[in-house]
Amino acid sequence: MPLPNYRNYQSLINLVPGATPGRFQNSVGSSPGRSLSTNVNGVNRNNNITKVDGAASIFIWLPHHAQYISPAETVETVNISTNNFDAEQGMAGGAAITVQTKSGTNEFHGSAFAFHDNQRLRAKNFFAPGDKPRSTKNIDGFTVGGPIKKNKLFYFGGYEGYHERLGYQQTSLTVATADQRAATSAPTSTRPAASAGSTIRRRATRRARTARLSPTTSFR
Repeated sequence: MPLPNYRNYQSLINLVPGATPGRFQNSVGSSPGRSLSTNVNGVNRNNNITKVDGAASIFIWLPHHAQYISPAETVETVNISTNNFDAEQGMAGGAAITVQTKSGTNEFHGSAFAFHDNQRLRAKNFFAPGDKPRSTKNIDGFTVGGPIKKNKLFYFGGYEGYHERLGYQQTSLTVATADQRAATSAPTSTRPAASAGSTIRRRATRRARTARLSPTTSFR
């Protein structure tokens, strides 16, 4: 089935009734294998259990995450149970997720994949000046499998590489002071430039007038 964004099979839980959309609980870098978290039927997300080929995958420090996320191309089937678990699917209160990975066969098989996303497919920030910053995401890899001993022993393996470059735009709000607003709104003079001495006298006169109009000045 088509998978969005990070091509994580956990996105399939969005199709299960009673489940909240899968989401990151931490940053991309700290989420093991870009693991997603979800609540099922109002149960705490820590009560979900994921088993990969029969072994529980639990990240001890972040128990609401699965420890290992199998690449999508290596997954054969995903089974999600949300209630009335069988005895073999214990240890769960919200969802019991069973992942079965692919295995080799008597014939050589393989695949190669490439997923690309960039800033051209995203909306531009209305308040950000200039063009959209460069932002790319690439997920590339391959799988290969075949026989070691026909009808008895097989092998299967795969590789997935994730590369992401994030660009950002920073917007800031500048508030002009009263002096800056006055300087901007003042009319432009067409008279010749005055000498340095007259400029100093005008500034001194302006300061004196300001002092005379100060509320703290007493009049007699």
